[in-house]
Amino acid sequence: PPGKPYDQTVKVWALGMEDAAPLDGVDVSLVRKSGKVVARCTADGSDGCTLVANADADADQAEPFALIARKGDDLTYLRYSDLRADVAESSTSGTPYIADTPYRAAIYSDRGVYRPGDTAHVVAILRDGKDRAPDTALPVDVKVVDPRAKVVHKQTLHPNASGMISLDQAFPAFADTGHWRVELAVADKPLASY
Repeated sequence: PPGKPYDQTVKVWALGMEDAAPLDGVDVSLVRKSGKVVARCTADGSDGCTLVANADADADQAEPFALIARKGDDLTYLRYSDLRADVAESSTSGTPYIADTPYRAAIYSDRGVYRPGDTAHVVAILRDGKDRAPDTALPVDVKVVDPRAKVVHKQTLHPNASGMISLDQAFPAFADTGHWRVELAVADKPLASY
């Protein structure tokens, strides 16, 4: 319960190291850092067992921090801190859980760097929420933005039956150098940019 980390209900299964098969007769203890056991149970195969820590009548209100399992001469433990995956410094990405639009897109080009006078061939793959190609009547607004944040090309395209659209952007001989951007939107909601 919130505010009572010392009151825990923990469901435990014991598995064999060689074959990951459920084990019978494994004594499991829930312990505090002081070494005090706050709950015990014996794992029974695939049913496991349940540890219930209730500290209302206990003067020691410390949070349990580990499980200790014993069977015969075998002993092992699992600290709660070992279960946490610290992703704060990790590079993680993906689609949001709740999206603003029912569509998403991936954009790519034939190469990464262009010179004035070249033509960029840009392709986008569109998918709906169920990973299917959208209807061919779907209007996709495409904007090409130059390094000065000026829209140099604006067009509405429709995907083909496989959900793809393509755009060829010719750069004039006097084109500004820097980062050019292609933006896709459906119903004024951004899909992707490249």
